[in-house]
Amino acid sequence: MMDAQLAKIIGFGHGLTPDGDDYLLGYLAALWSWREVEGIALHWENLQNAVPPLLSRTNDISRHYVTRGLEGHFSEPIYQLIQLLYSNAQTTQIRTAALGVMQFGSSSGVDCLAGLLHGLRTLKATL
Repeated sequence: MMDAQLAKIIGFGHGLTPDGDDYLLGYLAALWSWREVEGIALHWENLQNAVPPLLSRTNDISRHYVTRGLEGHFSEPIYQLIQLLYSNAQTTQIRTAALGVMQFGSSSGVDCLAGLLHGLRTLKATL
């Protein structure tokens, strides 16, 4: 089932980095710190196995970013937001960081933030 869902989003959309790829990147960012925790580890392993064969569906730039995301490398605004979310940060700090993420690309940041929220929901439902 996950393979079918990934096949629908990888390479989907327009822009320098397709919307689906940006969404996936945000999802990976949310899960990265939890990838070895029981309940998430198997899901992460499935992502590690399912995503690479599907990357031929997208462009070189996006392929690079998603591959780096699978290795735990994300842009600084994403790192900052995640650090704040996993800390005792004030709402205004989180809001400012989220706005920072939404600023990159014409829609990449918003797509990435949507994926990050999906990842947080996955964590909440699983842990």
